[in-house]
Amino acid sequence: MCSDLETLSNHVAEPKIVLNRMAKRVFGHSISVDKAEHALKRKAVAAISSDWDAAAAAVNMGMPISSASPGSRMGKDVKTLVETLLSDSELTQKSKAA
Repeated sequence: MCSDLETLSNHVAEPKIVLNRMAKRVFGHSISVDKAEHALKRKAVAAISSDWDAAAAAVNMGMPISSASPGSRMGKDVKTLVETLLSDSELTQKSKAA
């Protein structure tokens, strides 16, 4: 999989790694961001929390998570992801203009 990402990065914008459905478990094991990054040999730009209630509410209401469940961890994580991608995009555009 990592080699596929490297091949793609030679032809298009560099792929970004987003860790989805990251759960904090009280009992048992769950994979950490560090372990996921180590396995992928790449840094993740964001991690989206697993929040079934917020996701289901958004789907059932036909609304974005930020509107359906504004205080949810998932909504906050998605907002952070969007801000990160926009910031990266602005930096890329500025470097191309220079």
